[in-house]
Amino acid sequence: MSKVSPNDLPIMSLSALSDRPAPEFHQHLVDDLLPRIQQLKGVAEITLLGGEQREVQVQVDQERLLQHRVSLPQVSEAILRAGREVPAGNVRTDEGQLTVKLAGKLHTVQDVEEVVVAMPAPGSVVRVKDVAHVVDGVADPTSVSRYNGREGIGLLIKKQGDANAVDMSAAVRAEMARIETEEAALHTRFIIASDSTDTTLEAVNAVLFDLGLAIVLVSIVMLLFLRSLRNSLIVLVAIPASLVSAFVAMGLFGYTLNLMTLLAMSLIIGILVDDSIAILENIQRYLDKGMDKRQAALTGRAEIGFSALSITLVDVVVFLPIIFVQVFVADLLKPFSVVVVVSTLMSLFVSFTLTPGSPPASASVRT
Repeated sequence: MSKVSPNDLPIMSLSALSDRPAPEFHQHLVDDLLPRIQQLKGVAEITLLGGEQREVQVQVDQERLLQHRVSLPQVSEAILRAGREVPAGNVRTDEGQLTVKLAGKLHTVQDVEEVVVAMPAPGSVVRVKDVAHVVDGVADPTSVSRYNGREGIGLLIKKQGDANAVDMSAAVRAEMARIETEEAALHTRFIIASDSTDTTLEAVNAVLFDLGLAIVLVSIVMLLFLRSLRNSLIVLVAIPASLVSAFVAMGLFGYTLNLMTLLAMSLIIGILVDDSIAILENIQRYLDKGMDKRQAALTGRAEIGFSALSITLVDVVVFLPIIFVQVFVADLLKPFSVVVVVSTLMSLFVSFTLTPGSPPASASVRT
């Protein structure tokens, strides 16, 4: 059993295709293309699936081993020893000192075949080619990746925990487009099989539409119940004034506009005007009695201020504890609760200051 975080899941799944020979393309992807993608901002890890990886296979002949009296570990150790870079001391001259090393790189199949395994007698040398057959082949596959039946190389891209998935996806798409342009002659292509940011953007656009629709519906309802366009416009001031504070809080905490923060904004549209409606209606009641505008604003606000405070605190005490949640979905819930709490408290402040500061001119403007 393992504890899984949403940040551990791949953001994008790709399939890389090319007209290069499969082993050559796999090596080119690992050595040249992947480093270009991995250095992009927000990219944490890229996992490869499928592809044919080059492998030099030493197929040892058991009968030859017995004939030359050589063991299998001797062959393996000889090849490993020949591939090492070994320090060989220092060379001192009048001008300075040089460090010497023995470069034991094996570059071709012939280099592997010529590796000395043993010297059973003076002048007698047993090489790898004497006891084995060396093949420049392909490693046994451990995974398969296909696109429309064509063999390719799959890439699973994960983002860093604090990175913006949408920005990372856009950067990866731009870099892949540059690679495709540079290697157009070899028909190198990156096919996006899935991208979670597409769903995120669709959801964000839907929430933005719902947010605008909610504002329109709230304005219509207020116009019908308050029976005054001026009063409705005054109350609607509470919405942008309160939402601005939410953006300020999001900037201070490092939150971004995502599905959860926009969802919080769309849910609290109705809550943001509650206090202003109650206070404005009470102020209007005193204006209808003929009281002076300034005195009506002060009296109406003071009389219903405690009720407005109670209404606001009910919402705050429900969402505030979510900020201190420590479960693995806390990264999603905290921005949601911060937006709700800050906007709700700001709506109370607006209803005590901005709304009473702009009371209706007189009762005669009511329709």
